[in-house]
Amino acid sequence: MREFLIFFSLISSFTLQAQEYTLAYLYEQAQIHFPLYQQFEMNKKTTELQIQNSRKAWLPQAQISGGATYQSDVTEIPVTLPNFHIDPMSKDQYKVQAEVYQLIFDGGKVKLHQEQILMSQLIEDKKNELNLYKLRERVAQLFFGILLYDKQIQQRNLLEENMNAALSKAELALKEGVTYKSVVNELKAELLSAQMTTEEIHHDKTAALQMLSELTGVSLTADTKLLWVEDNVLNPNYDNQRPELQLFELQRKNLELRKKQIWQHRFPQINGFLNAGYGRPGLNMLKNSFEPFAIGGIQFQWKISGFYTEKKELEIIDFQMDKFNTEKEAFLLNTQIESQKELSQMAKYEQLILKDEAIIELRREVVKSAEAQLQNGVINSHEFINKLNALHSAEITKNLHEILYIKSKENLKNITGL
Repeated sequence: MREFLIFFSLISSFTLQAQEYTLAYLYEQAQIHFPLYQQFEMNKKTTELQIQNSRKAWLPQAQISGGATYQSDVTEIPVTLPNFHIDPMSKDQYKVQAEVYQLIFDGGKVKLHQEQILMSQLIEDKKNELNLYKLRERVAQLFFGILLYDKQIQQRNLLEENMNAALSKAELALKEGVTYKSVVNELKAELLSAQMTTEEIHHDKTAALQMLSELTGVSLTADTKLLWVEDNVLNPNYDNQRPELQLFELQRKNLELRKKQIWQHRFPQINGFLNAGYGRPGLNMLKNSFEPFAIGGIQFQWKISGFYTEKKELEIIDFQMDKFNTEKEAFLLNTQIESQKELSQMAKYEQLILKDEAIIELRREVVKSAEAQLQNGVINSHEFINKLNALHSAEITKNLHEILYIKSKENLKNITGL
């Protein structure tokens, strides 16, 4: 029994530890859990198959063909020699042949095609990563909302403790005949109202946890502790690492590959070939019988028509590069504006938090004095509740400013990709 209790204690301890999650961990889990994440593996397998197929361009390429024809006339030799006879060709002719080609030189076309395949995968993966990156905003919104609910619940619990303490003193004063029952009833009504508000916050937190759990695939309960880890990323000279910028760079490299593809027409393609078959007639046109035949050699193809359009096609690519550069500059400008906005927000909340702390300190002194005044009948319960609510409101405001401060800090990280 003792061993079982020890084992159960260890499991419980592990479970509690496992229910502490950082925002970075939830970011990662949201991306893995999202269906689009599976496309990375799909893109990888597709690329591998395409690369394998492209390599087969260097293997011998073979095809089998055949045919039967009938023609209205054939070539004849209108010469008659003594003791010499040439059989006329048949008007029906037949042929079956196998053709084999071997690529010898392609000017780098196969290699360039493989580079384009790999580049296409990188671009698709980066676009997919960009779509997954947008999940961070949704995760952060729920994450900080839950943190705020936790703060509010803590403050509501403290408020209820203060009300319970005031209620106990009022009930004691009622027994001693130094206060009215209406004072006790008002405190009880206010306590019930506070408990109802706390219950609503609990329900809102549960709903937010369920949504975050669905988004991340992580089991989150009311006992789950969410952690925001402080770091030092607020360097004014940061380097923007957003996936959009990486996508712009990949698209630029892809245009460079397209330039190389346009230049491919400058090089001929050289093949070795072998044709072998059986038919009538064979290679000897004067022999009107079914015969085997074979022919082999080297051939080249050179598309000179590419010189007609090369200049214009390169200009089109240059315009596309200019377009990407313009989009990149616009993106950098927008992120710079958004970053400055978040930095300004952080500075604002830092100042507000200092003011909140001063206000809370003063409100606590007021409530402490009001407790004594309530006991002595100097103020009524309604006035005391107003002062207690003022303190509670100041504490909630401070909690809100603290959450908004770290949320702005996290927004800055997401804006810059840090």
